[in-house]
Amino acid sequence: MNAERRRKSKSSSKSSLVEVGRRVSTRPQKLANLQAILDKLHEKGVTYRTPAMADKIAQVMRTFAFGANTEKEYVRILVDALAVENRTGKEYRFASQ
Repeated sequence: MNAERRRKSKSSSKSSLVEVGRRVSTRPQKLANLQAILDKLHEKGVTYRTPAMADKIAQVMRTFAFGANTEKEYVRILVDALAVENRTGKEYRFASQ
């Protein structure tokens, strides 16, 4: 019964669904997660030129407890963001719209 039950989250104005113990993320939540990880990478000094960059990104992401498919997708996105930073010389920010 609990696995089938859906409930609305009280913490946000937009409703997010909880289904089978898994939270369905909205676009703003995904962008906030990506930005938080990118900020953490900046704190650790990870750049596009860092050796074994994807491994270091994956290591930082383990603290966020993503699934394997999401982790692979986010690593690719973050590598691209670091590449843009390297090319432009400016810090990349994920836009909410």
